Amino acid sequence: MPHRLVASMLLEGRTRFGKHAVFSHSELGKMLAGEYGLQKRTAREAAERLVQRGALQEGETSRLVEQVPIQGVISLERRIQSIEKGHEGKLVELAKKTVCELYSISRGELDSLFGDRIELEHDPIPNDFRQRPEQDATVRARKWIDRRHVHNLFISGWALNHMRAAPIMARKELEEISPGLADLHALHSSLAQLTNFQIAPQFQRMGAPPFVAGASGLRWEGGKPRAFARAVTFPILVQEISKAIVETAFAHGLPKPGQLTEREINAFHNQTNDPAAEIIHFLAGPPAAALLGKAIGPKDALSHIAAFSLFPATDLERHVTKLFDAHGKPGEIEARGRKIRRDAAKVHRKWADGEEFEA
Repeated sequence: MPHRLVASMLLEGRTRFGKHAVFSHSELGKMLAGEYGLQKRTAREAAERLVQRGALQEGETSRLVEQVPIQGVISLERRIQSIEKGHEGKLVELAKKTVCELYSISRGELDSLFGDRIELEHDPIPNDFRQRPEQDATVRARKWIDRRHVHNLFISGWALNHMRAAPIMARKELEEISPGLADLHALHSSLAQLTNFQIAPQFQRMGAPPFVAGASGLRWEGGKPRAFARAVTFPILVQEISKAIVETAFAHGLPKPGQLTEREINAFHNQTNDPAAEIIHFLAGPPAAALLGKAIGPKDALSHIAAFSLFPATDLERHVTKLFDAHGKPGEIEARGRKIRRDAAKVHRKWADGEEFEA
């Protein structure tokens, strides 16, 4: 099974992370198995509903869900885009509304971060990731890189979980656009993740793809964050908006000017934005983020994440590995969450008082 191959690669250190304490944790394999099984079930259930509506042929269901051909997933995406065409404005507004509900933030807060930089488009989005020259992963840079990989695990997971929630939360509005659209989204999201399981081993030897289905980013202008989000379908747009928001919380844990040399910054950029690492974040991130969400609870989640991002690398690894140890043990997850919130609050107070943090 694809998830077993990915799990063994992580456990044995045969990915870009090596024998990283978080990524080679034995519980991560169990989480990957749960993620794979969940996406198989979700895809089957969505496909069955589409067959009942006459929107999908029974033979097509078996081919898509059991074999997961990449071309079939691409064709499904194009079908969704053809339905969404002409409804871009309504879907952008729906994506904004959905994200505000997911994060319990006001529309004003969302607009102050993004302005008018949220777009739904149907042409492939060029991948703007470019390798920088003069990599030099010194011991100091390595700490920042390892720490950021853990951050990215949770950033990707949080955003992907929100992408999956979007068609459920917006089912009524999506059905008004086209009956069955919400189920097409659910099916496409699950099949895309199952495809990721299939291609992850090859991705460890590949470079960045020329095009992507979504993009988002965060820039600082005058000391304030400015975000953008672009995507080719409604749920992916929710994912990218969500990703940019959670990036603002994790931005506290990025290296500040002067903490790394230019060569070290290049190494940090190249390795933390590496597509081979990103696909592992996509696979392991959703169950890891769900586990962290259970631990810290929904109340003030973004502020807890912001404080969590400040943990030095060793403390971060300790908290995350202990959180993974608690996987499948509800009482221990709650206790671990209380410990994370307490320690994160202490670190955040020191940061607020002006203390400088190293990785």
